[in-house]
Amino acid sequence: MGKRDLASSGKEDKKRRTGKTAAENPKITSCGEEGCNYESKWATTVKRHKAMVHDIDVTFYLCGVNECEYKAKTASDLKQHKANIHDIDVTFYLCGVNECQYKAKHAGSVKRHKTTIHGIS
Repeated sequence: MGKRDLASSGKEDKKRRTGKTAAENPKITSCGEEGCNYESKWATTVKRHKAMVHDIDVTFYLCGVNECEYKAKTASDLKQHKANIHDIDVTFYLCGVNECQYKAKHAGSVKRHKTTIHGIS
């Protein structure tokens, strides 16, 4: 018998994951918010769900740049906001073709610029 024959097809695992509700399986944790049917076997996943969906026990990350009132639920979302809106911690990509001054925050944008403006592919 090969390794594939011994491995589970995944159907049994799926049945175990979805076959019972939290009430029927004490290892499953449910959200508990009214009208929400979210369940997971990991309490940390339910905690993240509550924070992201229901704003329960969430720590907001505040921007504060130039009195900006933006707030994010994750540090990475705040970092992306600061880069996109305030140009903080951004790596700019430069065109550089024939002293062209075009710059962008994404390499793909510069590549597209070179193709459409300078005819370079």
